[in-house]
Amino acid sequence: MRGPISMNHLRRNTPSKADLLFHKAFTTHQMGDLETAEELYRRALQKSPSDMETLYLLGTVCSQQGKFDDAVKYLKKSLQLAPNHPEALNNLGLTLKGMLKEKEAIAYYRRALAVRPDYADAYNNLGGALETIGELDEAEQYLRKALVLNPHLADAYYNLGMVLKGKDRFEESVHCFLRGMEMKPGVAIAYDHLGSIYKFWGRFDEALTCLDRAILMKPSLYSAHNNRGAVLEELGRFDEALAEYERAVELDPNEATPRWNQAFLFLRQGILDRGWEAHELRLKVGQVLERFPYPQWDGSSLENKTILVYAEQGLGDEILFASCFADIIARAKHCVIECEPRLAPLFTRTFPTATVVGAPRFEIGWLVNIPKIDVQIPAGSLPRFFRPTLDSFPARPQYLIPDAGRVEHWRSRLALLGPGLKVGICWRSGLRKGERHKYYSQISQWGAIFAVPGVHFVNLQYGECAEELLEAEQLFGIKIASYSDIDLRNDIDDSAALMASVDLMICASTSVSEIGGAVGVEQYRYDPFGRHWDVLGCSDRMPWHPSIRLFQQHTQYDWDTQLATVAAVLKERVCGVEQAEYVELSDHTRIAVSGSVGDMASYVLKEQQGWMEAEHAFALAVARPGMQVVDTDAGLGEYAIPLAKKVGDGKVFALTRTADHASLLMKSRAENQLEETLSVSIAAGVISLDTEMDRQGYRDASIVRIAADTSTMDMLSASMRFFSVQSPLILFGITPGGGFDVAVVEWFANRGYGLYRLVPGLNLLIPCSSTSELDQYSRNLFAARAERAEALEQRGLLIRSANALSSFPGIDRTDWQDFLKRFSYAVRSMAAWIDPAERQSGWEVYWMGLHLFAMAKSDRPAAERFACLQAALNVLTTLAQEKATLPRLLSLARVLIEAGRREMAVNLLNQICSLIQSGLHCSLDEPCFALDAHYEQTDPGERISDWIVAMVLECRERLRAFSSFFTLDEGLAVLEEVHASGFASDEVARRIVLIQRRQKAVLQATD
Repeated sequence: MRGPISMNHLRRNTPSKADLLFHKAFTTHQMGDLETAEELYRRALQKSPSDMETLYLLGTVCSQQGKFDDAVKYLKKSLQLAPNHPEALNNLGLTLKGMLKEKEAIAYYRRALAVRPDYADAYNNLGGALETIGELDEAEQYLRKALVLNPHLADAYYNLGMVLKGKDRFEESVHCFLRGMEMKPGVAIAYDHLGSIYKFWGRFDEALTCLDRAILMKPSLYSAHNNRGAVLEELGRFDEALAEYERAVELDPNEATPRWNQAFLFLRQGILDRGWEAHELRLKVGQVLERFPYPQWDGSSLENKTILVYAEQGLGDEILFASCFADIIARAKHCVIECEPRLAPLFTRTFPTATVVGAPRFEIGWLVNIPKIDVQIPAGSLPRFFRPTLDSFPARPQYLIPDAGRVEHWRSRLALLGPGLKVGICWRSGLRKGERHKYYSQISQWGAIFAVPGVHFVNLQYGECAEELLEAEQLFGIKIASYSDIDLRNDIDDSAALMASVDLMICASTSVSEIGGAVGVEQYRYDPFGRHWDVLGCSDRMPWHPSIRLFQQHTQYDWDTQLATVAAVLKERVCGVEQAEYVELSDHTRIAVSGSVGDMASYVLKEQQGWMEAEHAFALAVARPGMQVVDTDAGLGEYAIPLAKKVGDGKVFALTRTADHASLLMKSRAENQLEETLSVSIAAGVISLDTEMDRQGYRDASIVRIAADTSTMDMLSASMRFFSVQSPLILFGITPGGGFDVAVVEWFANRGYGLYRLVPGLNLLIPCSSTSELDQYSRNLFAARAERAEALEQRGLLIRSANALSSFPGIDRTDWQDFLKRFSYAVRSMAAWIDPAERQSGWEVYWMGLHLFAMAKSDRPAAERFACLQAALNVLTTLAQEKATLPRLLSLARVLIEAGRREMAVNLLNQICSLIQSGLHCSLDEPCFALDAHYEQTDPGERISDWIVAMVLECRERLRAFSSFFTLDEGLAVLEEVHASGFASDEVARRIVLIQRRQKAVLQATD
């Protein structure tokens, strides 16, 4: 950074002069009244025209006011009188730097240091000037010297911060900026640079905070407005971003960057008319040099005219804009195409009626050998005339023609690799400095792609990449075909032929991708976070290149998930079939599942058309629009996908463990149109929510789900900051039958989280204080701080303390009758239940228990409902021990299920099965609760006994294991018996089919 000329020197070096006018000027100067000081110095100079100090200080005060020409004149005169005056040399350097004459400034700084080797300010200014011209290593050396001499020199920290930023050493850069701010907090440009680093890191909230402060300190700082616009653009706040870019242009009309950003902002949204119009502004600020003396073509008739299309921007841009060459050739009498020399053979073959000139940008001698030019146009302006809308892009997959002979040559060589898909790969650009670095993965992150069988990989990466290829081959145990007799960087024509010879390309956004698209090769292109301008608002296809399929990165720097998605699609391409099926849940959510019966999550979803945990329904009850949810083991999205639908304009962050699950999750996201709501990432190893919070922007997580195998102390230790600053409801898994990890519970307790378990029948959380409250089927617990618990309590979803029921209902109430009369099985028996010929012993107590359960299922406060359920459980348990009947046992089983006492319910159903097998007569001579919603709505007709048997067998089978995935075929005979009864739920049929499919798969695997 260039700071003002310091006043510190003036305060330290009071001139020893008797002239009162000079001293008055000097004192005024020290007070900061620069205009008055200048006037007084000029008057003093009239009295003493050759006074070195007066000349030096007049030059200094002129420089401080931006009057650089006068400053140079007076400072040079002072140096004629005192050639070795270090401050004058230094201030002349600062003045020349202010005039953008950095190299002259550097010479004066060096002279100052030659005179005074311990001059910290001069070292700082020299380092700052070297940073401006890109001499970063030397700049760093001098700036560190300045800080050794003066550790409190804030400007040196700022300058060093910029140098380190330019060298991509961002952590060190941030440290320097923060140190500078401690000493000199009001420097706007430092906050601007700090904000740009936070943007690069994806920490957008922090970036906006810094940029807002920069603008507050210096509203005229154009770069802060431009950088703020870039952050807002990344966040999808396009209108606000455009306003910032427009403000940046107002502040500095000659600066090209915000004009580019305006154009690209429109283009990335598919607003082509405004985008191409804004793109033309690059011509007004000199970003495209007018190297030729011809009028610009304005779109008028080209009949009988020759037009020159001249090159601009980079190699990839030239190839992109070449898609319009056929259009302009068709309009003109003749067309002259200037291009990068490496493209000339390819363009000459493709456009034989045009004159193609391959020449360096600043060589124009070739003009004498071509037809007379009438008008000219830069290549980047052609789309304005020929691609004004998306419909105007041709559907042709190819617009450049490679050498047919070389294509055949390469196909013959690739055939020697053997059978299998030939896939060309390019993973990065040759230029990766600064922000471009974030656009590319490393080849070491391609493991999921290289694991796809039946593929031969062919190197298309140009430049020095031998070490990277060797690393990948050793890391993944593969062979990548690489041909040393082709120069992939410089021989573009032969490179195009090689690309045309492969079956498929997988590429980053590089010139290789553009060439492959131009010659019509099928391609998977993976783009960095934030939609690139050239996709023109499209999500999965490029209008320029119909053969390219796009894969967007949805979380910044998350290459693993993106490349895993590419790998999954590649696997489908190799197999030739779509690998996903869809399961529709009760809320009409469609979840993509694997076709394999060996994938547990897919199996369960197909079997149950839902998820096997009662906590699933509770999580959906908690979720509200606008909430943030974090699922640390999302699997196929059994929680994440329905939650994403529920939170609406909120956000669900889904971390999954495998590439296959990530791919299926993304299919589900697209199927349910949740692209804006659901973020998918692959999380390998120990998960750190601290890292994910910084990377993905978790700000106010309302629900966090932690699976049993991830809720370890390692994970929690890596997430301490997250759980300190956030206060979510935590759903964490425990090992069934193993209770909870005391260390985990203590960890949460030490951070103010209380422990809760779910009462599934009431969809209600209650406090859980010990392992004794759990059974072998317990899979999840909840944790919440007081404020979250209070909020859930207000919604009737949690009670913080459980109280016993104060009074019990009498037999004259009608609660159970009102509850049961809604159900088919109970309607025909209701009259006999209410007024039987003979009442069973203990019927009054039984009716009380039935009333209590019905009251628990009614609309009343949560604490009262739980008290009723707990009382019903106690009453029916006691009655079953003293005066058991089949209806009473069935009702007790239902209450146990609703209370979350699954193990006790399974044991009771086993006892009922034993009683039935021993000859117990199955009838409903007393009122009875059906065991689940399906049997509540199933009319048994005259087959009460069969209905009871089917209900007991099916419910026991579903309760004793979370899924038939875990029991294999041991329950198949029971399921077939239930299915044959005609009373079975649809799930029974699905279980039978899946078990049989799995049996078949096992037999095939063993043959």
